[in-house]
Amino acid sequence: DALETCSTQEVKELTQTSGTKIIPCLVVYSEKPLTPTTTKTKVRMCVCGNFYESPYDLITSTTNADAAIVRIFLSYAARPGITIGGSDIGTAFLNAHIDQRLTVLVSAPSSLVKLGVVPPGTVWRIKKAVYGLNVSPRLWQEERDKVLTTCEFSINGKHYHLQQSKTHPSMWYVNEGRRPIIKNATTLLVKDGELAQTHLWSPGRRVGILIVYVDDLLIAADRRIVLAAMDWFSTKWKMAEPELLGPE
Repeated sequence: DALETCSTQEVKELTQTSGTKIIPCLVVYSEKPLTPTTTKTKVRMCVCGNFYESPYDLITSTTNADAAIVRIFLSYAARPGITIGGSDIGTAFLNAHIDQRLTVLVSAPSSLVKLGVVPPGTVWRIKKAVYGLNVSPRLWQEERDKVLTTCEFSINGKHYHLQQSKTHPSMWYVNEGRRPIIKNATTLLVKDGELAQTHLWSPGRRVGILIVYVDDLLIAADRRIVLAAMDWFSTKWKMAEPELLGPE
């Protein structure tokens, strides 16, 4: 559902009335080493984003865990009883929808036409943040962070949630307690028609740290919390089998 086939009439209207250009895309083949003797083959269709010029001034920059954030994470992970869990999100960008203001048309890769997968002259309209498009990393970051903000899970009746760090948006804290419905908002209590008291929501005890880098997640906490968090992530995205490092 990332691509929508356009009819000849639709293509004509979009290119002639709004000046939308059809940009090329290609199939990219790669191999990722897993062990000294095994590799993982990946085949992706990527948009040639260098041909695309957005009519809007959109933010395309992203923020990911840098060296300083990784050092903070490792410092926390060195504590006794802490387990590190890591996993990555499959086809991450395709979880994010394209900005509704954008109309991006792409022509089918010539390799797919030659193989008979699609007929000649096929044109698609992009609906998801496909690889190669300059706005895709930013759209995925916004989608990922929106989902992580809703993260809440429980272990034996005890609740935990994620809270994004103010230090760096790629770092999240695992806190005890339920996720706040209104974060950082003042709660007003009324008694007998008078304002009785005000207070700010406060998170529970911090019990772990999560850092993110594009589609990679790394969490440090008690092993039960790590596994429960990974289970929650797998309900939202297609996750790889988590790798664990730490005490049993």
